[in-house]
Amino acid sequence: MVNASASNAYDLAKQAAEVVVKKFAGTHDVLAVLGSGWAHAASVLEATNEIGVTEIPGFIKPSAIGHGGSLKSVAVGKSRVLLLTGRTHLYEGHGVNAVVHAVRTAAFAGCKTVVLTNAAGCLREDWGVGATALISDHINLTGFSPLTGADAPAPLHGRFVDLTDAYSSRLRTIAKSVDPTLREGVYMGFHGPHFETPAEIRAARVWGADLVGMSTVMETIAARHMGSKFLRCHWRRILPLASRARNFLVTKSWQSAKPRQLASVVCLPTSSKKSISKKTNHNVEPCRRSHRDYQRTNRDRRQIGHGYRKRLAGCRR
Repeated sequence: MVNASASNAYDLAKQAAEVVVKKFAGTHDVLAVLGSGWAHAASVLEATNEIGVTEIPGFIKPSAIGHGGSLKSVAVGKSRVLLLTGRTHLYEGHGVNAVVHAVRTAAFAGCKTVVLTNAAGCLREDWGVGATALISDHINLTGFSPLTGADAPAPLHGRFVDLTDAYSSRLRTIAKSVDPTLREGVYMGFHGPHFETPAEIRAARVWGADLVGMSTVMETIAARHMGSKFLRCHWRRILPLASRARNFLVTKSWQSAKPRQLASVVCLPTSSKKSISKKTNHNVEPCRRSHRDYQRTNRDRRQIGHGYRKRLAGCRR
C-alpha cells in the first residue's frame, strides 16, 4: 500500500481521507506537518482526537529520528487542524507517493491550507541559530517530482503545475504581521540522507539558496497540484548539523491562516557546531580555488600571452 503507483495513489489518498473524516467526525480546514525537532510542539496544542498513522490506508510510521507517528485533530480558533506529528522522507526508500500521501489525503479530507515545518541548514551567517524563517521559493535538487507518471483524475490539474507562486505571499504577510522578525529565504531541497559537502554548500550559495534540507519540496509540489496554497517555515541551523531542533511551534500563524491556503514553516536548531566558513566575507565570490588552480590559470595566461606576442611580431614583419 505504501509503494502505490501513480495510477492508484490518488485512489489510496481518497480511501485514507474517508477513514480520517470518519474517525474525526468531519472535515478539516488546515493540515500542519511537524518536521524534525517540532514533535514537542504537539504537547502545546490540545488534541480532541488522535489516531496512529498505521491505522490509515497508505501511511507508514516515519523512521527518521524526532518524527512521531500519529495524526491529531486540533481546534485552533475557528479552524479545525489536522496535526501530523512526523513526515516520510525520500531517503527512507518508500517512494515519492508515500512522501506526499499526507498532503493528498488532507486535501481530499477538506484541507485547503497546509503548514509544513522542518529543521533546515542555513547558508546565511547573519541569521541567528534557532531563528524561524519563511520560505519564499525553492530549488528542487532531489531529482524527483510527485507528478511523474499517469495524469491525476479529474478535476485535478494536469502534470504541468504552475509553481510561480508556490508559497503564498498573502500568508507570508499574515505571518509577518504576527512576528515582524521573521525572515524569508529560498530553500534548496536535496535527496539526503547524507548532509551536504562544502562544495555543494558553495554551489547552493551561488544558485541563490538561503536554506538547505531534505524534505518539504515534494509536499509543496503535490499540495499545489491539489489546489492548495502554501506557507512554509524553517528553523535555522548552521552547517554542519550538530543537533536537531528542539522548540515549540508557534501557533499564532495558524490562527491567522484561512481556508483554501497552503502554509509551510521551517525551523533551525538551537545549537550547532562551528559553521563551515565562519570567517566568510559575503562581499567576496563564494567559490574558492586551490593553489593548484591558480597555478594552472597563471600558466594558461602566460601561454596565451606568448602566443599573442608572436602574432604581434608576425604582423610587424
